Amino acid sequence: MEKHRLAVIGSLAGKIAHHMNNPLTLIRANVSELTRAMGETSDVERLREEQAEVLEEIQAGVQDLLRYVEAVGTFAQTDGEFETLDLNDLVDTALAVAFSKVRYAVDISVERPNGTVPIWGCAQQLLELIVSVLLHIDARPSEFGSCTINIHRIDSGALLRIADRRPSGPIAHVPDGSHHDQFDPELGLVLAHHVALAHDTRLRVTELDDGVVVYEVALHGR
Repeated sequence: MEKHRLAVIGSLAGKIAHHMNNPLTLIRANVSELTRAMGETSDVERLREEQAEVLEEIQAGVQDLLRYVEAVGTFAQTDGEFETLDLNDLVDTALAVAFSKVRYAVDISVERPNGTVPIWGCAQQLLELIVSVLLHIDARPSEFGSCTINIHRIDSGALLRIADRRPSGPIAHVPDGSHHDQFDPELGLVLAHHVALAHDTRLRVTELDDGVVVYEVALHGR
């Protein structure tokens, strides 16, 4: 398992550098603009008003960088123990983590069985998988719409199905070779794919005829 983690992180190095370069470039440009503006005026109040948007963009860039570092760190950690988990609890935690971001993109409803839905896995990594899918949905170009999360008990464990019901243009695929011809370079979804592999399963992304996109992963019981 440790050798697998190191191999995955090595293969993701180029993608990580690419995704971190965008917010770093944005931060550098905005810091330069802020420095220029500070040199042209001593009116702090006026500067605050005029550069508020620049400061917000800098903050957003920093948050993106922290997100990438946290995502890779979560996957790379060596002390993530596999244990019996409740998929219902994991979904609730993921929604709490991602809510402030996705609430402007989709209205999420959850359909689940009563009681616990036991699965076997690493809590930190599976939480990262679910949050990454939700953030990938947030990033899809589409109008505000609905998203349904379905949790099912199955003989081997549990099935998690997340359906983004907003029609939009074609999407790229998770690199499992089973669906589309394009490769999705979005870091979060790539990490989610590798988390699924580490749990001996696959994250499948399917675009239906009506434009609805379904993210599906079967998680094992012990």
